[in-house]
Amino acid sequence: MKELLKTHQEWLLTAIALFLLGILAAFFVWGITGLAADFGKALVPKTDKGSALNFDLEGAKKLNLKGLVQ
Repeated sequence: MKELLKTHQEWLLTAIALFLLGILAAFFVWGITGLAADFGKALVPKTDKGSALNFDLEGAKKLNLKGLVQ
């Protein structure tokens, strides 16, 4: 085994470097496509739901806020 490593050391190191570069490239592509999908979800508004703004105007009129500002 040691003799094999000594004779083919350059090929072994090249194979390991290519393997690690492949893993790095795979994570890079996975991260970019994941971020692009998240940006797509964040930028596209959801129009299937209507506006559900329920302001309680009567309750707001009953609030006593005169003492807050001095």
